[in-house]
Amino acid sequence: MLGRRENTRAQLRRKLLQRKFEPADVDRTLDDLTAAGFLDDARAAKTFARHASHIKGQGRMRIARELAAKGVDPEIVAATLDAQIDPDEEAARLRAALEKRARGRDLSDRRESGKVWQALVRQGFSADAVSKALRAFGTREEDG
Repeated sequence: MLGRRENTRAQLRRKLLQRKFEPADVDRTLDDLTAAGFLDDARAAKTFARHASHIKGQGRMRIARELAAKGVDPEIVAATLDAQIDPDEEAARLRAALEKRARGRDLSDRRESGKVWQALVRQGFSADAVSKALRAFGTREEDG
């Protein structure tokens, strides 16, 4: 369970309990693994955030939701996002995602632009940033 990918303490605990190990034994083992450096929520969060943002192109909000679902402490989530996600790079990922989703669509149509907006928000970009990007994209398309 430790070799394939980074797991959070909560994920590993859940998996071990599903396999019917005693909770006290699980907690003791997880404490030992943490003390030995084999289990580290901050490291797991960093690895996940880097992959989600740079490879999958996800935004800050989705990454935060997924890390919370993995049982990562909110303080670790905030610190990880601050360290791993550069606002300028996230804005560039948003523009790239918008250009990809806008291909072949008439964004002057409210329904079409609404679908693109929803998809980008689901991808983890803030609603405000998506709205601004859509407005800027529409202005750029009209000028082009």
